[in-house]
Amino acid sequence: MARCICLIYAPFFLLLTTKSQATCDVDGACDVRGSSVLQVTSKRGSLSTQTVKGNAKGPRPVHAWTTSTARVGSALDYFQWWAAGKVDHKLARSLGSLNLEEGELALSEFQTESEMSTEAMKKILVDHRGPCPDSEEFYVHQAVRGKKGVQHAVMRTPGGILQYLAVQDGRILTADPEFCPCPRRPAMIQGDLDPEVDTESGEGEEELLDVRTDPMVKDCVALFHQTAQEKCHKDFHITVVSATVEIIDGFRVTAKIEVTGPSGKVTRHDPECDFEIPRTPDATLLQNQQGTAPLEEQKEEGLVATLKMHIDICNADTTDSVTDETASVMQLMN
Repeated sequence: MARCICLIYAPFFLLLTTKSQATCDVDGACDVRGSSVLQVTSKRGSLSTQTVKGNAKGPRPVHAWTTSTARVGSALDYFQWWAAGKVDHKLARSLGSLNLEEGELALSEFQTESEMSTEAMKKILVDHRGPCPDSEEFYVHQAVRGKKGVQHAVMRTPGGILQYLAVQDGRILTADPEFCPCPRRPAMIQGDLDPEVDTESGEGEEELLDVRTDPMVKDCVALFHQTAQEKCHKDFHITVVSATVEIIDGFRVTAKIEVTGPSGKVTRHDPECDFEIPRTPDATLLQNQQGTAPLEEQKEEGLVATLKMHIDICNADTTDSVTDETASVMQLMN
């Protein structure tokens, strides 16, 4: 997946990467391709609240609210949405180099679906990662069969690291995060996963999301509204200025938002939305995933959503929760 955005504003110069439906050829030419927005809804549920004293940002307290019954989309839903343009581009390019009749293509797709197994998917991942220093044992957490015989899978380590793969005929079309080894060309342009192109490892890196179309941003905003309604019995008008995502045991979205209260006062915040995989996986499912049986479609209820802020959300329309410096930067970004 190719991602590149350069955002410049005084007095800061930031280089950010963005998840988008874009592909880059070896010469760096990018082909941006959109996809329809995946509609993901959140159910209402009761809230549990906790206060954590301090985090990586400093000694400020962190208030956290977890929806006990709510679920957003599954990890695979989000990965597939981000990868849609890249997969379509690679499929079009590979089909363009073949002269298959429609029946032959259908047979090829059928054979791909029938022969792929969980062990085969794991082997593809291991072979492609190579001697990465952070290599761990992966199992198939969730998988579906897509169009044209493409297998989409989210792999997971016992420690919770996630890896998405889109595979056709034993060939990786795209992966998220990208694999090692280190890149040979500037880091601001990431190539595709063809053997002649080295790519970056994306684990633990924050990537910019499209605040207008990304389903994860929409789910984060919905979580903010839901929490305010259930905890404070009121709601706010929210404008998302920017949002980034980091892959954890699920996803961590950090947003910069502006809240407009009833009086018209604008306050600024940097809430964190954590969408995590439930911590109690089905033991039978995990056992089945280690076998050599065909890769069956495996569904997931959805990710557990937690909202974190540096102030009580009920005060979000009267009090800023960001530093003065961050607030000034957010004003320049409008």
